[in-house]
Amino acid sequence: MLKLAVSALREPINHVLITATNTSKSHCRLNGYPFLKYDPDQQAPVAAADATKPATTIDLAPGDSAYAGVLTSSADGSGKNGKDRPTIDLQLASVAGGGLPGSPSKLAMPKGAQYVDDSAMVTYWVTDLQAALY
Repeated sequence: MLKLAVSALREPINHVLITATNTSKSHCRLNGYPFLKYDPDQQAPVAAADATKPATTIDLAPGDSAYAGVLTSSADGSGKNGKDRPTIDLQLASVAGGGLPGSPSKLAMPKGAQYVDDSAMVTYWVTDLQAALY
């Protein structure tokens, strides 16, 4: 129903873009933000950038896409526990906003954008590409 992809960005620095494209023949809804984990031992998903929270859920018509931007590491080097992460696990939020439906999707991180530290942050799903590039 959804095709998920992660791509590198030249700007802003230390960011990647997650694209979710509705490949079904009916509408689908994205709630909240993608729950991301870079390590199986990671206790909590990557924190969400609350300032990017939209007023409503995202409703995608067939063929439409939504975006979430991910800050992978701090630009000033203040983040800790950084290392290269070749993949990321992504789960979608449930309709109620809590819980994680289904098993995670393992996505490849783009080459040259695999360094992640504990300052990582993700935006909420948005349909405007520029809004995902906070």
